[in-house]
Amino acid sequence: MTTLMSIIILLSSLSIIISVAMQDGQERGNATFIPSEPIWGPNQGRGKEFTLKRITVVSTVIFMVSTLGLLMIK
Repeated sequence: MTTLMSIIILLSSLSIIISVAMQDGQERGNATFIPSEPIWGPNQGRGKEFTLKRITVVSTVIFMVSTLGLLMIK
């Protein structure tokens, strides 16, 4: 069981690293707390950036849950 959890942790961590590396960075002058584009716009749910953000969030949740599960097993 620990081997399976370790493999899940490895795959999710690689997924996080790759998805974050593929995302476009924010420009230095564009870092604000209020987004310049609407959150629920006509393009919501489409595009590369949205997909990469979704992959990052899902991979992070899987990583956290599997890490906690591995700690509970040991």
